[in-house]
Amino acid sequence: MSSTQYEHFYQLYYNLKETTMKYFLIPTKTTYDKISKYLTTNQVDGSISINTLTHWRKVYSIREVDNQNLVFYGERKVICEEELFEEHMFLYTEHMFLLDMEDGT
Repeated sequence: MSSTQYEHFYQLYYNLKETTMKYFLIPTKTTYDKISKYLTTNQVDGSISINTLTHWRKVYSIREVDNQNLVFYGERKVICEEELFEEHMFLYTEHMFLLDMEDGT
């Protein structure tokens, strides 16, 4: 992993720390992928201290669920913004379909 990626993780870690690790931070798909890659690699280039890396691994974890590697924050699955948007659109579409059914159309 490049030092730029490690710097990105350090910044994300710092942001989480400054917000007392609140869950409202929803990563983008890119960030989600980077967290996933970071947690599944053992490569350390020295740009981040081992204490920070250890703490990061305590905050996030990778678990296999239904043959998928998912990122967890504590006990909660991390949902990226795109997934959240798609879920909202699905619910919205379903709601509109139900309204159409009620109108008899």
